[in-house]
Amino acid sequence: MLEDHTAGDPMRCDVKWTNLSRREIAKRMGALGTSVSRDVVSQLEARLNQLSSRLNDAAGYEQKLIDGTNDADRCINALPAGGGKDGLRNTLNGAAGAVDKPVVLADQQLAALLSAISRIEKDINDVAGRLQAMANISGAIDSVASQLRVLLVPMRAVQSVLSQNISVPYGGYPEICWKEIMGHRVFPYPCGWHTVYFSFSIKQILDGVGGVLKPVMDLLESAMNAVLNPLLSALHLDFSLPSIPGLTDLGNSLNIIRSASDDLQQAAGGFVNNVNVFNGVLDQLKALAAPVQQVYNNCKGQH
Repeated sequence: MLEDHTAGDPMRCDVKWTNLSRREIAKRMGALGTSVSRDVVSQLEARLNQLSSRLNDAAGYEQKLIDGTNDADRCINALPAGGGKDGLRNTLNGAAGAVDKPVVLADQQLAALLSAISRIEKDINDVAGRLQAMANISGAIDSVASQLRVLLVPMRAVQSVLSQNISVPYGGYPEICWKEIMGHRVFPYPCGWHTVYFSFSIKQILDGVGGVLKPVMDLLESAMNAVLNPLLSALHLDFSLPSIPGLTDLGNSLNIIRSASDDLQQAAGGFVNNVNVFNGVLDQLKALAAPVQQVYNNCKGQH
């Protein structure tokens, strides 16, 4: 689907994009047997862009938590022993403990996202591979068709010849004339010969003519061969067409494309849901940075 509509960054071979619009992508997916609205394509595209941004946010939130925890820990360690130090330590430990569950959830959702991406990538590769195989079949069919087109002109000549009639004489009878005297016919006499002809088209002869005596049929076939044999010899029909590899597997390829396309749509839906959950978990991590920062601020106030 994207083979002829893919571009990329010349400086980074792993960066690819397509110049197809969402409407065109949905239309091409529909042609493959899977109805995909451009809204679904838009959602997937939006979530992919959002995921890239949110992964950067996740790294920032994590670093902020680490830095805030380390700053608070160093500040607390520098305080003199006493209730204030112990209280801040307990508060910091509580804030750090509250981070554990969202971090685990974030890791789980990230693993689910990576699994969905791998599933989408596999489906796309399956479709692309089968489409390439079908493109190869199309090329082989074009090669066979080009050779067959060369035969169209001589085949039309054969078709024209098949409609020609073959006539062979078979027997006859004498023609009778009358001797006239003073305007009256007096007596008959033979004055010529009327030949009887059997006439059939070459196609009729090839199909078989019923009710014709064998000697007459032999004469017709002989006359037909005298016309057909030189023409057939000139056609050079002793040729072999190139094979079409993968043609027998065409139905299987179509089934794989349909199955992969259906799975791709399901995986895309799951991916969108996973991104939404991941966003919620990241918002929790972002919120947990505030208590850690407050511990640090309180600690600085006691120095």
